[in-house]
Amino acid sequence: MKRTVLALLLTAGVIHCGTDNVDVKPAAPRKDGGTVDLPPPPPAPDGCDIKLLPTENACVIHESAGVFVSASRGSDAGDGTRAKPLKSISDAIVGAARDGRRVYVCAETYEAPLTLGDGVNVFGYFDCSAADWKVTEGRAKIAPKEGVAALAKGIVKPTRIEALDISAPDGKAAGDSSIGLIAQDSGGLSFLNTRIAAGKGRDGVNGKDAVQLTASANAQGGASVNETNDAFEGVSTSHQTNKPGGAGTCSGAPGHDAGSGGDGAKSSTSDCTGTVGMFGCSSATFSNPGNCFVGATVPGLPVTGAAATAKGATTTTLAEPGQDGTRGTDGASAPAQLSIEGFKAGNGTAATDGSPGQGGGGGASVIHAGGCSARAQWWGATGSGGGAGGCPGLAAGAGTGAGSSIAILSKASAIKFDGRCVVASSSGGNGGRAGAPGAATPGGLAGATSGAVFTAGAPGGAGGAAGLSGHGSAGHSFGIAWTGTKPTTEVTPTVGAAGAQAAARGNEPAGAAGIAEAVHEF
Repeated sequence: MKRTVLALLLTAGVIHCGTDNVDVKPAAPRKDGGTVDLPPPPPAPDGCDIKLLPTENACVIHESAGVFVSASRGSDAGDGTRAKPLKSISDAIVGAARDGRRVYVCAETYEAPLTLGDGVNVFGYFDCSAADWKVTEGRAKIAPKEGVAALAKGIVKPTRIEALDISAPDGKAAGDSSIGLIAQDSGGLSFLNTRIAAGKGRDGVNGKDAVQLTASANAQGGASVNETNDAFEGVSTSHQTNKPGGAGTCSGAPGHDAGSGGDGAKSSTSDCTGTVGMFGCSSATFSNPGNCFVGATVPGLPVTGAAATAKGATTTTLAEPGQDGTRGTDGASAPAQLSIEGFKAGNGTAATDGSPGQGGGGGASVIHAGGCSARAQWWGATGSGGGAGGCPGLAAGAGTGAGSSIAILSKASAIKFDGRCVVASSSGGNGGRAGAPGAATPGGLAGATSGAVFTAGAPGGAGGAAGLSGHGSAGHSFGIAWTGTKPTTEVTPTVGAAGAQAAARGNEPAGAAGIAEAVHEF
């Protein structure tokens, strides 16, 4: 007889457990499209009470009472008999639910995750090496290679699970958790002589250190040139050139150049056009009576301050120094989140970069006050260049959260465990720490000057420091994590160590700590 059995408990979808890549994978549907081909159960042997346990009377080790499963001898095409057992325990549970039968499992290793059924008892202590299945001291081992090992949802009828070893693997990828059993709304579950264990939670990933920017070697402004007397209208070309401000180039990563310094003013001049002898100044004989030092004074650059570069000097005001860059904003270390859907690691958030420093203004050129000879030009000192702004500190990458090790995650499930059960978690993963931020550089110096005070350029502002990125949370180690209704157990779960939190470093706060508890309410 061909029976079509609808999948119980859950659809064949995937329940995602947060961002830690631990997926609860219920039993996959049969390859034939969701059907489980089981013959009808035969009559029970004469005088056999099929309500008895296999340990009480071997007569119930029979197709009338149970569906048989073997990893070594079973197949997807099996009919659930001792001669032709099924390969999948979850398939057998689906099939057994239709007739109110049990599931008898050979004490072998099964790599598929297990989905339990409402009211379907499972016994995993059979030796199937002979035609007659016999009770042994062994346990069937549920050991999937990834994901949550077992799932129970909506188990409200009395459901006995005996002699299983349910072992979740270590987390697979960085930040993954390991969870042995997730039980939701399953107050009918009872475990006897069963071990439920979780593997290790995986470490989070450390954030990358930031690139360290390097300021230009020419961050200092050019030096001024002292005034000299170029007699007989000689022209000094060095006086006709602005002394450059410091270069604001920042190497290491594009897009973070600081403000360049303002150029120092080129030389101002004064004309002496008289015909009298040296050091003689007569208003009657000079073309500019009363003042033989006539010429335009030159302000430093920029004449009007800009965002990148401060205002240069005039003959009455000093060059403005560059403003320091602003500090970047800090990231944060997020705590982990635990829900019935699984454990979600807390990933740190990244900080932002500091801003570049502003370049300093350039110095002015001030006319020299002194005597002049006939038809000579006097040159004022050139202004020195302003210093470039400092390079900003760049923010580092944030750390990601670690996975946890949780043997049983339970919501509203008054699960019962007898004294022969073992519940054990392993270690939580270490939280990923944030990378080291890059250091900001100081502003460049102004060029040297030996002229009047107003000929001096100004230094550049320092680059702004980077913010501090957040660390990832450390993983937990819980034997039983529960909410709603506390499971009842005659054993004390054993737990591994909580994951290490990222330690404080300088002004950085530490990351969120992991917790290790045998029984934890969330």
